[in-house]
Amino acid sequence: MRSKRKEERHSYVRKRAQELAQSGNYSDWLSIEWAIRKEGYEEARSILDDHYVRKNLNETCKIAQSDAEKENRAAFKQWVDEFVLIHAPSLKQEFPSVDFSARQNGFSVCNDKKQLDIFRIFASRKITGILHSS
Repeated sequence: MRSKRKEERHSYVRKRAQELAQSGNYSDWLSIEWAIRKEGYEEARSILDDHYVRKNLNETCKIAQSDAEKENRAAFKQWVDEFVLIHAPSLKQEFPSVDFSARQNGFSVCNDKKQLDIFRIFASRKITGILHSS
């Protein structure tokens, strides 16, 4: 039986590979593998050593670098910048216990009991959210 730490590291590498592929900053699985190995995960080579995984990462990279996906990312960023971040200070005044934070791929609204993460669905102009309770 694999140790939990090893399983967590493998899970992280697989998730991180998809995140990097969807970012539009990588051209193929090999550049993603190298980026993850630079983060200190030498086992990325063996974890990503699968024809299906590599093919999937290459296809995701291709979609992420397409003009349509670049437009989707830009439109979402513009919406976050022009709507969410502009209104955050007034919302913060109205609801002082609520915090807003923006990231490249989304934003969060949270208080001491709940957190709502809003992000864009890859290869789409749709957004979705996940509500976390403490």
